[in-house]
Amino acid sequence: MRLFTAVFILSFVFIHAADAERATENKTVYGELKTGLKKEHFKHFFPAFSETVKSNYLDLEQRSKTDFSIYIRRPEEMELADSYLRKIPTRILKVDGAEKCDFPINAVFLLYPESRSGKRLELLYSYDYLACAGGGEITPKRLFDIYMEKYGNYDEKDYDRRQHIYTKVATNHEVRVKPVSSVSGEAGLVITVIDETVLKKIYNAWRAWIRGIEKAAARKF
Repeated sequence: MRLFTAVFILSFVFIHAADAERATENKTVYGELKTGLKKEHFKHFFPAFSETVKSNYLDLEQRSKTDFSIYIRRPEEMELADSYLRKIPTRILKVDGAEKCDFPINAVFLLYPESRSGKRLELLYSYDYLACAGGGEITPKRLFDIYMEKYGNYDEKDYDRRQHIYTKVATNHEVRVKPVSSVSGEAGLVITVIDETVLKKIYNAWRAWIRGIEKAAARKF
């Protein structure tokens, strides 16, 4: 009986430890900016942004392997075909002028296929936000230590981009954190929030749209 009880308790501990690991609840909303936001709404709240990159998801994924100023990568656990990723228009917007504290600095939008009315919905897939310490006494390294004290240790590290990665945040987000010094000299963290759900929804929409065209073509034979 004691052995059974011990096994049960250990199983309970392991299960809850695994659940706790999966439920890393890092903050994913900064400045009231949420992923999934429509582009027209983003431009309304943040008009001082200009489109700097216009391509497709697959090409930008390949480019980001050597261009560390951008980051586009499909989640490893998702089986996504290159042929559909190549169809997803991807736009990168950058803030005009100098980056400023406690404000977004980059935003990535993915486009749905064109609707019957000719409209194309663009949703916010990821964004970079510069969060500053609010004073010159804290170093970037110490600021990141404070972040880890709040959210725990990171899961991976991107050495090329000097980013610390938290995976499976709120189930469907990836959060990347990079310690920096801001233009004003304050310690800051560039926090990148990526929403895997947005990618999956738009990917499925493009796959359905292309398959619909293929079925229509097959009926002609």
